[in-house]
Amino acid sequence: MVDIYKSNFPFEIPAALIQGLVSFEIATSKGEYAQATTVVQDLTGNVPISLKQFLSDNKQLLFSDEK
Repeated sequence: MVDIYKSNFPFEIPAALIQGLVSFEIATSKGEYAQATTVVQDLTGNVPISLKQFLSDNKQLLFSDEK
């Protein structure tokens, strides 16, 4: 992790942010976030969908001519 702090030099990113991102990446690589939960459905009442499905369903909103 020390090398990551040194490589941060030109960007001046806060050390706490780097530590959080590195911790998240390590946990992700270990599969700690791989299990699906029911949180979205519990909170919203809607079955969660993938980002791909969301973008497909909302294409007209994302690429409308109105600005």
